[in-house]
Amino acid sequence: MRLRVLWVLGGLLALLSLVVALWACDRPRPTAVPPPAVLSTPENRRATPTLGPGPVESPTLTPVQSTLTDTAAAPVHPTLSCTATASPTTVAVQTESPLPRSTGVSPTPDPRPSPRECIVARARYYANTVTHYRAGNTGPQYFDCTGFVYRVFADCELTELIGVAGEQAVSDYYQWFVARGQADALPPKLGDLIVYGPDWAHVAIYVGDGRAISALMDGIREHDAVHLRSGSAGEMMPVRAYLHLQF
Repeated sequence: MRLRVLWVLGGLLALLSLVVALWACDRPRPTAVPPPAVLSTPENRRATPTLGPGPVESPTLTPVQSTLTDTAAAPVHPTLSCTATASPTTVAVQTESPLPRSTGVSPTPDPRPSPRECIVARARYYANTVTHYRAGNTGPQYFDCTGFVYRVFADCELTELIGVAGEQAVSDYYQWFVARGQADALPPKLGDLIVYGPDWAHVAIYVGDGRAISALMDGIREHDAVHLRSGSAGEMMPVRAYLHLQF
């Protein structure tokens, strides 16, 4: 009988424990309330307790100073170097160097040819122009040999080199150069005169390369400077002398 009573009591205790456990599970738990927020100030940081073996100091913020160059404050000069620095890369801006200053002197050549070049150029001009022979004429369309020489030197403003102020005989040219020691048999230069025949029958202008230009019966022509035949008899006219120009 006792055993049965003990067994019933044990069952009742177990049932009671089960009811208590179920009641405890269904009961709402209290919610944890967070502590109030505290603003971080120098005083609070010093007063706030920290975990660990010792106090930990709060990091100190150091203001960063900009290293960029203010290009607006300092204008760039064409001959200076403007450098903008930005860590860790450095960018250098180099403006173009100015061009060398002009001296104001233009190296243009002298457009006026030399006297000898002018004489040859004018002689060739008439040789390539339609002209005719006529005694006592100085051009520009009709010429004789002395009138042609005068016209060429007058065009170049060099009549003082042949000693005349107008058309004259071949012998007058010859005598003028002989009186100044400028007549001989030496090879001629550009623009020098050539006198032909034993009786000063003809005069021509030497233009180089063994060629001469003079007024012949068919007009102004370029021909061999030494071998020249007369227009009437067709005989060879020997060179009497070369009349050399002096400047």
